[in-house]
Amino acid sequence: MLKHVSRRSRGRQANHEWSHAQQADRADAAKAAQLIRSALGGFDQIFGKPRKLIMNTNHVITESVPSSEELQFLEDRLYEFNSAQTGQDDGQLFAFFIRNDQQEIVAGLSGWTWANACEIRALWVHPSWRGQGYGRGLMESAEQEARARGCKVILIGSYSFQAPAFYQRCGYKLAWQLNDFPPGHQHCYLVKRFAETEYG
Repeated sequence: MLKHVSRRSRGRQANHEWSHAQQADRADAAKAAQLIRSALGGFDQIFGKPRKLIMNTNHVITESVPSSEELQFLEDRLYEFNSAQTGQDDGQLFAFFIRNDQQEIVAGLSGWTWANACEIRALWVHPSWRGQGYGRGLMESAEQEARARGCKVILIGSYSFQAPAFYQRCGYKLAWQLNDFPPGHQHCYLVKRFAETEYG
C-alpha cells in the first residue's frame, strides 16, 4: 500500500533533504578551505591582519603590529645566537640627547657596540636646531664612546634624502649603496675606521 504524502509534507521532506545536502556541502567546503589555508599558511589574511600558520598540530599566531616586548624577545634570541657563534658577548646600547630649557628632546643619537664595532642606528635634530653643530657634536660623542669601548669601526645607514653627505663630511666613506630604494632614492651604508692609535 502506497503511503500518501501531501504536497506540504513533500515540501518539508525536500527542504529537509536540501538542508542536509547544504550542510554536507558546507562541511566539504570548510574542509577544503582549511586544507588550502594549511598549505598557504593563512595567505588570505596576510595583509594587515593576524594570520594563522599551521605547522603539524601547532597553531602560531603572528601579528602585523608586534609589541616592543615581542621585538625585544627576538633581538635577545638573535644576540644569544650571535654571541654563541662568535664568542663575543660585549654588546651594549648607548644614546645621547640634547634638551632645551623645558627638558624637551631637541636632538638625539642612539646605537650599539659589539665585537669591536659600533653602529649608529638613529640621529635626529629638530629642524629649528639644525645647522648649529648639534648633529656633529652628537656624532663626536658617539665616536668617543665607541673608542672607549674598543671599537675599530663605525657603521651607519642613511637614505639619500637624509644625511649621507653630512656623514661623509664627518669622515665616513660610502661602502655600499642600494639604488631605487625607496623608489627614486638610494639607501647608503657608510663606514668609518679608526686608526690603530685612536683606540685602546
